[in-house]
Amino acid sequence: ILLVLAFQQAPAETELFMAIPKGIRVQGGNSKDHVLKIHRNINGQKSAGRIWNKYLVNKLINEVGFTQSKIDECVFYKGNAIYVLYTDDSILAGPDEKELENIMEDIEKAGLDIT
Repeated sequence: ILLVLAFQQAPAETELFMAIPKGIRVQGGNSKDHVLKIHRNINGQKSAGRIWNKYLVNKLINEVGFTQSKIDECVFYKGNAIYVLYTDDSILAGPDEKELENIMEDIEKAGLDIT
């Protein structure tokens, strides 16, 4: 499973602002007098990976119904399936293809964008 634009799926934890990129016009003013407020987590922040991980773990446990491993925090279980997470890539495996399809549907219903 690939989580599309993984870090950006999580909301920003703090107020973040950025300068308006070159080429963008601002009505009634100079683009240097304005900034854009960031609403989603972005790559490049020191905390971006941790923000994304907390967001994803919360979704997997509270909305999809996985149980997190007590041994490895990147391993989750649901029924006969196992979900292994590595940053924005993951593996979902199990003996029952229908169960895996249902879990994929549950992940999408939780609002996670996957391919």
